[in-house]
Amino acid sequence: MRATVCLRNTVWSLLVVLTLPTLEPGSLAATPPIWTLQLDRRIDWFKASPSGNFLVGTDQEILGVAPDSGTVAWRIRPGRKSSAADVELLAGTPFAVLGLGKHDAPELPSLSLLDVRDGRMICNADSLGVLRSVGSFRIPGTERLLLRATAGKGQTGALLDISTGRPIWINRQLGQEFEPVLFDQVDDVVIGLYQKPFMDTDSTMIFHMSKTRFEKYNMTTGDLVWDSKYPEPRRSFWEGPPEEEKHRVQLWIAPMVVSASGYRFYSPYLKTVACFSLATGNRVWGEEPKLDGYAVQMEETPAGLLVRAIGPKGNPDDQKLRLLDRETGATLWEKPKRKKILGLSMEHWSAATNFLVEKDRVVIAADGKLLAIDLNTGNERTLAKLEFRDEDDAKSLVRVADGYCVIGSSNLGIYALEDGRRTKSYSCETPDNFGLGLALLAGSAALWAIGSVNVGDDVTMSASINPVAVVSDVMKDLSASRQRESYVYFLAKVGEEKKPGIARVRYETGEGAGEIVLDEKKPEYALDSSGRLYFRHDSKTIQCYRF
Repeated sequence: MRATVCLRNTVWSLLVVLTLPTLEPGSLAATPPIWTLQLDRRIDWFKASPSGNFLVGTDQEILGVAPDSGTVAWRIRPGRKSSAADVELLAGTPFAVLGLGKHDAPELPSLSLLDVRDGRMICNADSLGVLRSVGSFRIPGTERLLLRATAGKGQTGALLDISTGRPIWINRQLGQEFEPVLFDQVDDVVIGLYQKPFMDTDSTMIFHMSKTRFEKYNMTTGDLVWDSKYPEPRRSFWEGPPEEEKHRVQLWIAPMVVSASGYRFYSPYLKTVACFSLATGNRVWGEEPKLDGYAVQMEETPAGLLVRAIGPKGNPDDQKLRLLDRETGATLWEKPKRKKILGLSMEHWSAATNFLVEKDRVVIAADGKLLAIDLNTGNERTLAKLEFRDEDDAKSLVRVADGYCVIGSSNLGIYALEDGRRTKSYSCETPDNFGLGLALLAGSAALWAIGSVNVGDDVTMSASINPVAVVSDVMKDLSASRQRESYVYFLAKVGEEKKPGIARVRYETGEGAGEIVLDEKKPEYALDSSGRLYFRHDSKTIQCYRF
């Protein structure tokens, strides 16, 4: 292996934003790489860790690379080709769950806790009799790791001390009926649904165990608090992936929400939303509302439960917003209303962002407009027309000091709070035939707004080697998301020669904040929380840039 490290200063200039500026990516100086890592074999995968070394996998080893210098700090040789899914990063810590399997790596533990700073294995889980992780979660505010893993023909659950790997308790029931991905199918579209467990108190956690089952556990003792199973509403779920999948969609459904009363919680439940008792798990509503899609955002308000859902095929181009009665689940109003235009039935927005709740109204960008909807009446008012270039659609909505920032695939606009006047704007030109300009790894706001990410042959989710693994890591990397939220990243034509690359924009102001020329229409890259961008220049080379 040969490692070449090149250190350079990073210099760029920022433009002063005047009235209604349109900033072009080419007006900013291109940034050179700060180091280059060249290996003697193909790079199969790579990922940035929230705190620790940059990780690279080949067919023979896993490398920990110092993010500032590009030097190889440590290496693990599993004896087989690894994948990004084998290294499960733990948000807010320098640790990861390393799962290689006893059969594939007989000289290493089947499952272990890895310190990504020095490559040290803190402990292994062989004593627990487990083989592979099927979903691990750090307990908020603690140094405890909830590990769910396969164990022989079944699964088990255990709470571990992250720093030592010592098991605090083991409960095999916790893992027995857990399905890490809920599958659905509509026509030729296969949809994988993901939802995190929910900490309803400091010591208890609720799990969406399977498509019809919820369980609540005491996280101090590992004891089961309640177990609730429900019938499948209306159309049943499809039981597994087909042999040949024409199109796949990975979808993070909305997190569970505790009601203001403190006695109930709401959760997406197949193609609907349901209300449950926190004390018993019993369903509160008599009949679930008909959403005809998947809930990707929920928020309880004094007027009711707001739910944004995307279409039955997981398509972000098919969205509706509903206000549900908190006591019964009945629909109080929905947007857009069903109507006919030129003989065609219009029942959904073809493009919409996340919503923001403000006192007695909800604000959302949809179908080229910034809308304000009265929560009590459902009356709708247009605050502004977005006026995005190149027929771009809004993807994300963020509240900023000067009003609202609406982010698209290649446009960004800031609109005044009082009158909706557009005060600042940014636009860029996306690489030819790329299709999706917004760099999805940029931050939590973009991911949250889109809700689903297509990873089939006809749509590329993002510039990543393993889209599913990267989405999971970004969603769990809460510290990284917070630090990235000052910026949005666009895949764009940058530099004087308008080559493909990434442009960074500060979304509070609409000002450009650096650009990097990658010269590939669909680059394979990863972003970390410190503004570093790791780019696979060719099959054996990683370049690191810093904005």
